[in-house]
Amino acid sequence: MLLPTKHTKIYESFYGIGGLIIKHLSNKPISIDDLFESISISLTKKNLSQINIVNKFYLSLCFLYSVGVIDIQDNGIYLK
Repeated sequence: MLLPTKHTKIYESFYGIGGLIIKHLSNKPISIDDLFESISISLTKKNLSQINIVNKFYLSLCFLYSVGVIDIQDNGIYLK
């Protein structure tokens, strides 16, 4: 599921993954590959499948960008 419900844990939703992305970002740019690697390590400990992690990671990035929390430049992603 994309949104948390009473049957879905928060870390399985893109809100939860968005929170992890914010936690791993700083004002310094980081590449998408490095960010995904650090996020996937955190999420595989919670038994999410790799396919779900990839899809929800990119949806979470789109969500955070659309609400203005992150900025994407040529040299990477960083918090605004």
